[in-house]
Amino acid sequence: MELRGSLTRAPDLMHYRAIWISDLHLGSPHAQTELLLEFLRTHECRQLYLVGDIIDGWELRRRWHWTEESNTVIQKILRKNRKDTRVTYLHGNHDEFLQEFIGLDAGGVRIGSSAVHVTASRRRYLVIHGHQLDGLVHFNRLLERVGSSARRLSAQRNLWNCRMAESFLALELAERPCALRKAR
Repeated sequence: MELRGSLTRAPDLMHYRAIWISDLHLGSPHAQTELLLEFLRTHECRQLYLVGDIIDGWELRRRWHWTEESNTVIQKILRKNRKDTRVTYLHGNHDEFLQEFIGLDAGGVRIGSSAVHVTASRRRYLVIHGHQLDGLVHFNRLLERVGSSARRLSAQRNLWNCRMAESFLALELAERPCALRKAR
């Protein structure tokens, strides 16, 4: 079976024109790298948009938590970029360190703050992370950091709740993954 030209569909692969991924927060203990790796293994696209907060620079500054799976995610994305996928990395507020590289082409990965996606029907959509539209946070760095800490605490609390529920209900992790919890 053929899919628009030279792309052939393997039974276990899904093919798309574009995929958008955001808020991975690699470098955070709550990054769901194993779920993302499974997604990247089973989904192909012509255009991959990494739409901000892919790498959590704030968390890495606070405490270094970079796993082997985080390396594997980056390698998988770069491998896709070397093949048939065009990768565009748009920075977010947690990976703001990339602002100084806007406009660069890093190994074929285009780095920017925004992009325009053109659909098959020629519609044009602005692609941004969205933090630029949050006026309150945009002008108050302290509030931004407090929000980040609250998100981290919420994720830790959710992980604790999941573990308590799983042990109380005697559910196996592989059968019942809990939302927002790092996959094992």
